[in-house]
Formats: sequence, structure tokens, C-alpha cells
Amino acid sequence: MEAEAMITAALEQAEARDESFDMPELLRTHAQIGIVSGRLDIKSAEATLRHSMALANSQGALSLELRSAMALGALLTNQERAEEAYAILAKVYDRFTEGHETRDLRTAKQLIEAWRPTARASEYRTSD
Repeated sequence: MEAEAMITAALEQAEARDESFDMPELLRTHAQIGIVSGRLDIKSAEATLRHSMALANSQGALSLELRSAMALGALLTNQERAEEAYAILAKVYDRFTEGHETRDLRTAKQLIEAWRPTARASEYRTSD
């Protein structure tokens, strides 16, 4: 798969040059391509997405952390772990103080609503 080869090469180049600013996005993309292609098992994809989130967090790259949280949430939801997906994404989403009209935050809000545990539905209110 061409996309997989490209992202693998980009990861190798970033690691060789000790460049980390775009590593969270590269890791997220690698995990998503790996899942679709079947070359990455669920456990490895989950670990890669969690690493992407942690790296984005350490860089203060909240938007990249949100993207990785959405990807991880989708993976978890497909594994019947929607409550965990909800908790992870809501925690990142709640750290945003502005930009709620952006595509990523609108998408995150929709996912939070979809993954919200029904027993706790009235507890959590996303800001508009």
C-alpha cells in the first residue's frame, strides 16, 4: 500500500532527524493506515494512538492530541469500549477554551454525544 510506505518513510525520517514536532500526527496516521490495511493489530494500533496522544500532550499540541483521541476513541468503540472512548475524548475536549467552531472540535463534540454512556447523559454538557 503506497500510503503505508509513505507514512513509514516519514516516521523513519523524523526519527533519524530527531524531529518530534509532527510525530503525533505521523503516529496517528500510521495507526489508522495500519488498521485499514490489516498490517497493524488492534493492540499495537491502540498503543500507537496512546503514544501519539502522550507525545502531543507533552508538546502542548492540544489539537493533535484531540485528533489522536478521536482516532483512539473510534478504535475503542469498534471494540465495544465506547465508555472508555467517551472518557478519553471528553477529557481532551474539555481542555479547549476556544475554537469550538472548528471542524475538529465540532466532530469531537458529535463523537462525545454518540459515545456518552446513557446513565450519565445528563451529567455532561459540551459547550457550544
